[in-house]
Amino acid sequence: MKEQTFIRNNIQKWERAETVVGQAATTSPATLAEVYVDITGDLSYAQTHYPDSQMTVYLNGLSVALHNVIYSNRREPARRFITYWTREMPLVLYDARKLLLISLLVFLASVLVGALSQMADPSYCRLIMGDNYMDMTEANIANGKPMGVYGAMPRMSMFGSITLNNIGVAIRVFVMGLFTSIASGLMLFYNGVMMGCFSEYFAQRGLLGMCLSTTMLHGTLELSAIIIAGAAGLALGNGWLFPGTYTRLSSFRMGAKRGLKIIISTVPMFIVAGFIESFITRMDYLLLPDRHHRAVGRLRAVLLRLLAPARPPSDGQAAGHKANRQYLIITHINCSTMERIPLYQVRNFGEKFNATFDFFKQTWKVLFRFSLYLLLPLSLLQTVGMDEYYSTAFAMSTTNAGETDPVTLLSQMGAPLLVVILASIVATVAVFSLVYSMMKYYRQGGALDGLTFKAFWKEVMGRVCLRVCLMMLFGTLLSVLACTLGGVLAYVTPFSLIVTIPAILVFALPLALWAPAYLLEDDTNVIDALRKSYRYGMKTWGSLFVLTLVMSIIVYMASCILMMPGMIMIVIKVLAFPQIEGFGSMAYAFVTFIVMAAGMFFNWMAMLPYLIAFGYHYGSAAEKIDNVTAADDIAHFNEMGDNNVDDPALEPVHSEIDDFEKL
Repeated sequence: MKEQTFIRNNIQKWERAETVVGQAATTSPATLAEVYVDITGDLSYAQTHYPDSQMTVYLNGLSVALHNVIYSNRREPARRFITYWTREMPLVLYDARKLLLISLLVFLASVLVGALSQMADPSYCRLIMGDNYMDMTEANIANGKPMGVYGAMPRMSMFGSITLNNIGVAIRVFVMGLFTSIASGLMLFYNGVMMGCFSEYFAQRGLLGMCLSTTMLHGTLELSAIIIAGAAGLALGNGWLFPGTYTRLSSFRMGAKRGLKIIISTVPMFIVAGFIESFITRMDYLLLPDRHHRAVGRLRAVLLRLLAPARPPSDGQAAGHKANRQYLIITHINCSTMERIPLYQVRNFGEKFNATFDFFKQTWKVLFRFSLYLLLPLSLLQTVGMDEYYSTAFAMSTTNAGETDPVTLLSQMGAPLLVVILASIVATVAVFSLVYSMMKYYRQGGALDGLTFKAFWKEVMGRVCLRVCLMMLFGTLLSVLACTLGGVLAYVTPFSLIVTIPAILVFALPLALWAPAYLLEDDTNVIDALRKSYRYGMKTWGSLFVLTLVMSIIVYMASCILMMPGMIMIVIKVLAFPQIEGFGSMAYAFVTFIVMAAGMFFNWMAMLPYLIAFGYHYGSAAEKIDNVTAADDIAHFNEMGDNNVDDPALEPVHSEIDDFEKL
């Protein structure tokens, strides 16, 4: 496009931008953002096609003026504090409604776990709440004042200590998001277990009605605030764990800012709850007049209504919300298409982390579908074995297990344990084969849409599965040799353990690259892959250690959360059956089996990103140490030249060469 045509087509838009700059004080944020995006787009085009033009200088100055208008420090109106709580804060919570729902579900599940655990073991509450608190509670119940704990302190001291403690708990739940959103979920889970077991403790003594009617006076606000704090922790953890199209640092800043706004909303709730608990709950609430009941109810309703996230935003709020989103886009422009992620590319830790979850995001549908075929049957088989194993173990622990001879013990517990071990081995082979087959198929440019398991197995996975079995056989032999050598050294002198244990840890870490080095390369045998893994692993030992540590923490925490409900239900079924009616029924056994199998399946699914991360670390190390991309290009250079000899596009070049030779 000629420069005059470009100016003629956009001059009215630029004049409008000048008007917007002059009237910035009365212009809406949405309009400012829209104009700024348009001008910066024209500036980019002008810098590309007309770099020496005065028009480019003009557009640059106009974009700078708009930038200064948008990001300048404005004087906030006097009503800003009010609108923050009445309009902006509900909008923030509305935008985080999915996180709030997840936080609520985690809390409700933990309350149920706490109640069921207290049913199965009446002393469970002491484990969670502590002996001192439970002794005081039992003394109050014996004295006829079950809720006497609320009158143990002076009003003002109680108000200050309770409010600060509750705010501190919420902040801890939020800050745990720095250690991934799973850590915030665990903190929230612990608080829910406390609530569930303590409520069941009073229910076992016929005091549940009195407990709820008293504690829920302030508890509705406290529990709501804890759930909101859990959502804030999830926002913080997801910010750096799932950066999306932003850089990890930018995403972390956005998540931290979002979580901080959410956690601020809990402060007035804790203050009001602390006031109610210190000055009103301590009274005999059941004896208060009805007008006091209604007054307290209205106070809670007003506060919750002010912060209600469920209402849809009005047009004005929606426009402001859209403008805020555009600000983020303007500030963190990082347009990303769903391009194939190269394997051989030098990456730092953050880039390897991003590549791992970007690959998982692009392929998770296919991986999940194939995992249903491979891992779900094995998870069901593992669940059958684990259920039988733990049932037998708990039954023996409550009977005369000490008099059971080893043969009987092995016959009763050996078969279920063998089933679990065999299913775990086959599932491990399936996970390794699925992950590295998918990475290999993905690197070769295979289409993911419409991919069937039969075609995938025939094209890639069948051969990879055989290589996995061979690698596991060699790995078993190496493990036996290492254990034998360590045992001999420990037998000769126990002081050798001071050297051998750290040495084993150091030399075992590079083995994490053995699988990708062998399974992603067709022209490498198992021994050469082992040598390559040690060469790459020792030269990148520090970054490999950090990657292994971070991914291990993530997978471990995910496994704990996924397996915990099923394990608790198995324990309850075994221990609570003689005391509680219904916990030995077929319905409860079936629900326990389904929960345990689902947890086992998703526990195997959590291993997929773990192995993907090692694959991309291998690709980064291979490119950094051996420069495999350049080596491959050089190896195929002659072939590329031969293929291009008859290219019609090169005829002018051939003609010039012939003319030069004639000359």
